[in-house]
Amino acid sequence: MSNTVDLSYGFPAEGISAVHISSCIGDLTVIPSDDAEAHVSCRSVPEGSFAELRGSTLYVEIRRAGVLSAVFKNPFRNASCTVALPDKLYDSFTAEAGMGNSRIAAVSCREARIETGMGNITIEGFRPAESLRLESGTGNVTAELPQCGKTVVSAGKGNIQLSCCAAGLTVSGGTGDISLSGTVNGEMVLKGGVGNISFDGTVNGDLSVKGGIGNVDLRLHEDPDSAEKHSVKTSHGIGKVNIEYVR
Repeated sequence: MSNTVDLSYGFPAEGISAVHISSCIGDLTVIPSDDAEAHVSCRSVPEGSFAELRGSTLYVEIRRAGVLSAVFKNPFRNASCTVALPDKLYDSFTAEAGMGNSRIAAVSCREARIETGMGNITIEGFRPAESLRLESGTGNVTAELPQCGKTVVSAGKGNIQLSCCAAGLTVSGGTGDISLSGTVNGEMVLKGGVGNISFDGTVNGDLSVKGGIGNVDLRLHEDPDSAEKHSVKTSHGIGKVNIEYVR
């Protein structure tokens, strides 16, 4: 049976300007630290996993398990990694999760990239000031983004539920419903495969919606004092399109 290890690390906050997490297996949790250090705590992860500071970037790597061990013996069924980050503005934040559920909470950064393979992902209080790219393979995406720059979200198989205040938003879904709310200060592009698409909020820019199989429901809040005019374009394969304007 493959060996598993428990790991624990601490790093001073002043030495960290970027974060890069690669977790091939197990649940990943990113939460605020309760002191001035970054803490990494791993349980039952594959031997060879580590955390270290390279220059000013905090690297956390949970190694890939052997295929036979992971599938048949499954010693990593309880694998987990928790990263607690001090409250500061990071230049960049990257999280790559393979197999397992992910939860990322209360991180402020300039640029962010988050990728998941198989598992649900929940994002809470995440603030990427300039840009966010979020890609999910199989699993539901639930995200609350109170302040973010240009945002791109894509999912292969799973529902997308997103509330945000973004400088621009592109969402692409494969199989699953897309449910969005909030304010987009820029262009908004929605593309669906199989599943319903809904949006309730304000778009201060052009809006384009392309549905595949499923209904499209848009509840657009308008500012009656605004003189700006933006286009709304919709196309779909099978399903109904409903657009409601709210003043």
